[in-house]
Amino acid sequence: MKTTVTLRKKRDFKNVFDQGRVFVSKTFVAHITENSFHHNRFGFVVSKKTGHAVRRNRAKRLMREVVRQNGMNMKKGYDIVLIARSALIGKKYIDVEKDFIHMIRKFGMIYECTEDECHE
Repeated sequence: MKTTVTLRKKRDFKNVFDQGRVFVSKTFVAHITENSFHHNRFGFVVSKKTGHAVRRNRAKRLMREVVRQNGMNMKKGYDIVLIARSALIGKKYIDVEKDFIHMIRKFGMIYECTEDECHE
């Protein structure tokens, strides 16, 4: 997955918040709902409560990178909004990735590949 398709319109975010299921972890809150497309769309939210601009931007970069690295293993057709929690500040990439993988497994969104498919 070279680029991430992002949610940009207020109505798309509202739809996810109103109709989506919620997952809460140490590092973020995820709202997930199905969409009518053949790809996943992501939204990233970081509140000013989490810190100054440098911290907020780092949090968004971490979440985007986790999605970029692991998005290809996900089932398609979902809108996902990731909201950073203050605990995300200062976390390493591997910790955020573990939380993200746990979340997509919990929702049954991970594409489990066979031994041959994973090594192609």
